[in-house]
Amino acid sequence: LTLVEDREGNFFKHWKALSLLSYNLMKCLIVFLMGLTIVALLKIIPHFELNNLIIVIATFGQAFVVVWACHWEWHRFDLSTDALVKYFASGFCLSTFLAVTLEFVAGNVLSTVTYLIVLMSVDDVGESTMEDIEKMKNNFFLNNITIGSIFVFLNAFVVAAVMEEISKYFGYWMVETPDLMDPRKLLLTNGETRHTLSSSLESRGAGITVAMVAVATGFACSENLLYVFLYSNPSVETQLTTLLARSLFPVHPLCAAIQSIGIVKRDLEGSRISQMGISILPAIVLHGAYDFFLMLMDFLQSANTSGDNNNTTDNNSVDDEEEQEQQALISLIISMSMVLSGILYYWCSSHRQRNRLVAMDEARKA
Repeated sequence: LTLVEDREGNFFKHWKALSLLSYNLMKCLIVFLMGLTIVALLKIIPHFELNNLIIVIATFGQAFVVVWACHWEWHRFDLSTDALVKYFASGFCLSTFLAVTLEFVAGNVLSTVTYLIVLMSVDDVGESTMEDIEKMKNNFFLNNITIGSIFVFLNAFVVAAVMEEISKYFGYWMVETPDLMDPRKLLLTNGETRHTLSSSLESRGAGITVAMVAVATGFACSENLLYVFLYSNPSVETQLTTLLARSLFPVHPLCAAIQSIGIVKRDLEGSRISQMGISILPAIVLHGAYDFFLMLMDFLQSANTSGDNNNTTDNNSVDDEEEQEQQALISLIISMSMVLSGILYYWCSSHRQRNRLVAMDEARKA
């Protein structure tokens, strides 16, 4: 905090001022990467070699660049580097664990409901296996586009958006740092060692935004690793393409920035209506809409492909490659539109909020 108050711009001094916890977190990352290096060199894990290790490092590098741009370039004096490390680690570890758990529970509840609906629509199930029931479910949705679209909507908004945005919020909430505490409370609780930090509401608001973005970036980094190495083809080209595609559309950091608008309104502006649910609602809407339109595109494409396969003739064939290119283009346009809409919403909302905080700071000084 002293470095922040003194407006110290030397990065190495900030690095040396890290707490023991932050040092240990950085050591864990270094040990983790060293372990992966040994695994890659010895080829202990199939399909994991030096090229894959480079992708792991690139995944962390991409996240660090986002954090660096948001924090060190513009808001290094609004949040300490020590706090930044802790928030990133909270998103990477705690938010990811919580999101996986919540999505597992919510996903299974939704799947159970859909299985019941499918089984009720079938006259004779007989001795069907789970594989047979899964095929029945897919065919049921493909033949009932409306019901299938509702399932996609629930999956996008409830299973994905709500659970992940709640997890990111609690990743922020689970870290307590004096950077974002009311300076007047610090004066009352620290006794003779009290700190005379006098950060403005505007600075604390920026610190909250950077903290929530750091949590979301840590969460996104962990999620990218899962998508790249668990949900993608083991080829290096596919993994790299997946990482680039996910890096181009930073939905998680953007939604966290939008969340921070409501949190700042609640914690600094004293708004009683901006409780957690209301505060994170705009982020849920953006995140859910982003996932929904992309999932819906895949669902409708699957339905069209299924229909074409059932009605294929020599004179009426479908050019699959051309359809895939069209779908990729539409998905790209949707993704860009959603991200740009989110950026515009955040820019307008944060600009108005900053003006309110500046006015409140001036009123406190008067």
